[in-house]
Amino acid sequence: MSVRTPEEAVAALEGGATIIDVKEPAHGPLGMASVEVIFAIASTTHALARIPVSAALGEVLDWRDQPIPVLPPHLQWAKLGLAGMATEPHWIALWQAVRNEFDVLRGQPLEWVAVAYADHAEARSPAPDVVLKAAIETGCRVFLIDTWNKHGGRMIDLLSVSQLRELAAQARAAGVQLALAGRVELGDLPTLRQCHPDILAVRGAACLAGQREAVIDSARVAELVAVLEQDEPVSIPKEINVEINGVTTAIPSGSTVAQLLASLQKNPKFLAVERNRELVPRTQHAECVLAAGDQIEIVTLVGGG
Repeated sequence: MSVRTPEEAVAALEGGATIIDVKEPAHGPLGMASVEVIFAIASTTHALARIPVSAALGEVLDWRDQPIPVLPPHLQWAKLGLAGMATEPHWIALWQAVRNEFDVLRGQPLEWVAVAYADHAEARSPAPDVVLKAAIETGCRVFLIDTWNKHGGRMIDLLSVSQLRELAAQARAAGVQLALAGRVELGDLPTLRQCHPDILAVRGAACLAGQREAVIDSARVAELVAVLEQDEPVSIPKEINVEINGVTTAIPSGSTVAQLLASLQKNPKFLAVERNRELVPRTQHAECVLAAGDQIEIVTLVGGG
């Protein structure tokens, strides 16, 4: 639950929230609150419930010309946005450098949340699959998919259930938790449960009148929690159907391209694989997780002279 004051944190806890996230909506999609507010919310939460507290720290580019502050001790997770970084060739190094400075100044490393924007083209940020790969490589604990434009499309409208389930499978295989946000509403919860997230993050849906600029209402939080608790867990299917060279075929859920080729007894050295009309490089066969409904074309390479 994203909160902006200690009083909102108390309301969120009373409603049954299991993670408190400190954010200032007026400062942007990942707007950072003042250090004093972060300290107050983290201290209040720590005194009332031993649950994780995270904080939004704005965008990486926000810290190019600003001194980095010392964050409080009761903060467990932190997140930085990557808006404007899509065309930066060394964005991962810049992202890590800012993270490292926060850790060094604090004297205790944070558990970092990698943030991908579903509307990444508008945000000019790396695409979600690219951010997930970087998150795994740089040791992030959580992978969050959010929206940059809070007045544009919702996350659930920008990414399909199939895309979200694929990202969830990749994150789970790497031991990274998946968090979904981006104007999540009460009616979205059954659909989002199908994507198998570890965390669902909300603010607007828990505020009075459903407005993210309003205050957190404990009754609304309780309603969200009740829906999640009443829903039966969605089981992960053992098999999914994909189309291989025009033939519908059942394969084990979570299969990668490499595993598919192995099951078909095909040598990847002599093949080209397209997934939904896009070439899958051989170097990505082991990490490309297939989703239900994917169209796979396996083409045998023939030498000649």
